[in-house]
Amino acid sequence: MSDLEALYLFLNKPVAQEMVDFLASTTRSIIRVPVPADKAATTSLHHFIKRLISHSHVQTPTLMTTLIYLDRLRAVIPPNSIGMASTHHRIFLGSLLLAAKYTNDSSPMNKHWTKYTDGLLNLKEVNALEMEMISYIGWDNLRFGNDDLIRVFSCFLEPIKRKLRQKAEEAIQERYAEYLTPKSILSDIENEEEAEEEELISASPSMPSLVSSSSVSTMASYRTPSTSTTSLNVLANCDLNIPLKPLRLAKEKNQLNDIPEIAQTIAC
Repeated sequence: MSDLEALYLFLNKPVAQEMVDFLASTTRSIIRVPVPADKAATTSLHHFIKRLISHSHVQTPTLMTTLIYLDRLRAVIPPNSIGMASTHHRIFLGSLLLAAKYTNDSSPMNKHWTKYTDGLLNLKEVNALEMEMISYIGWDNLRFGNDDLIRVFSCFLEPIKRKLRQKAEEAIQERYAEYLTPKSILSDIENEEEAEEEELISASPSMPSLVSSSSVSTMASYRTPSTSTTSLNVLANCDLNIPLKPLRLAKEKNQLNDIPEIAQTIAC
């Protein structure tokens, strides 16, 4: 699954505790700070980050962009450096301040960030911190692209990409299972057969009719007895007592008279 797709989904998530934990862990890895004798004198880094998020209403894209500047700062800080009790707090605030100003057209001013520290730093210290961060990182290194975001967010993007791949595989399996069901196979076969029959019907010429419509009507009249009463009326008007003339007998008699005498003798 695309890294950009996972990046888009991640940056649209709300700020979560796992993000705060990762930011605090990354900040502490940049420079070593001795454990103060009086832990109560300095606010914990986790609490400090949460307070900055709450006061500034910062969203995930700006908050997590601080990882880029923390990563670039770690590359220039000598590994044997040792800070003071508030060094981690200063490093994170400086990175967040740069991220907010670089990624937003309108961001809190330094005097507002000073208030967000709850008295840990004053305005002069915040201004000096901003310039010090830029001197360490460099003006040219304030820019970043999607490749930089994907690299520093890799631990957050991998679970998202796994879920996206899993969903894609499940969707493919569901479509494949639907295709292989007997019902769908039979339906496809029936549709293919119907299409072939329609093609054959449309391609074959029409057969001439062996019986015309007039012949069919005549045949039907022979098979179906007439319900008309006209013939009955004609028979009713006829005189059935009139004797039939012996036309055939008369004809036969005349033929016998025409036979020659020899034929009559032989007949006798």
